[in-house]
Amino acid sequence: MVRCSFCSKSLERNRFRINKTEHHFCNRQCYANWKYQQSNSSITLRCDNCGLELNLMPHETKRSKHHFCSMKCSSEWRVRHRIFTGSKNPAWCGGFDDYYGPNWQEQQRKVKERDNYTCQICQATRLNNKNKELSVHHIISFDNFGYVPDQNTNYIQANERSNLITLCMRCHRIIENGVSLEQAKLMDLEPLPQEQSPKQGDYECLICHRCFLRQRDVYFHSKRVHSIRKNEYIIKFFGQPVCACGCSKPTQYNIHTKRFPLYINGHNLRGKSHSEATKHKMSEKRKIWWQGQLRDIS
Repeated sequence: MVRCSFCSKSLERNRFRINKTEHHFCNRQCYANWKYQQSNSSITLRCDNCGLELNLMPHETKRSKHHFCSMKCSSEWRVRHRIFTGSKNPAWCGGFDDYYGPNWQEQQRKVKERDNYTCQICQATRLNNKNKELSVHHIISFDNFGYVPDQNTNYIQANERSNLITLCMRCHRIIENGVSLEQAKLMDLEPLPQEQSPKQGDYECLICHRCFLRQRDVYFHSKRVHSIRKNEYIIKFFGQPVCACGCSKPTQYNIHTKRFPLYINGHNLRGKSHSEATKHKMSEKRKIWWQGQLRDIS
């Protein structure tokens, strides 16, 4: 005998089914209700670094044994416990020669946004950088600040935005070879020609100039990286969409279809493209139709 995991009703099951799973249900409706309850019940945990309370869904708690409220807390905790990942960017975790402190990732993002994702010497964008991210350079070398993990906080002064500048790969290589910023700016370097790669695509993010194969990937990227949703992205770079009938009224973004409608409700009477005379006739017919509706209601 076992009990239903949702309604606690007694059930008869053979020992093979009991050993096969931990949860048992009397019917499909109980299983669906239990599944819905599990998916909507959050679990309260604490950040392993700062102790801040976190409300996570059950499936999020199974991804890792440790949970953090931000990337900064994750970096500090990994540096403290000397837990290094085998990622391609070892500077993200401590213990390496090119480790620039726990706030390096955040400062990089802010500096790139400040410099409009362009090289400050030759004005190259990501498209002129072989579709790779631009790098952030320390004007005063990071080694001059004497940062030692777990012993001082000199990385805060070294990673100040006034000491950082955005550069492309070519200009960064020139600076690293001993040329000063003033000398590099006097060289009047032109951006390298754009190179189209098979995985680059024709759809460009107008914020960081990264290219994608599909337009929907641009919207997903802007939401995940730049925290700008699809409707905000469209209004910012392409303007507010208006009704196609010619009334010049703005259309509202539909959160269900995830797009701006072509017409306002009731404005699409005959088609998509009309002459000015036809639009005037349509507007007059629309007024007469609304007057008839109001007359019927009264």
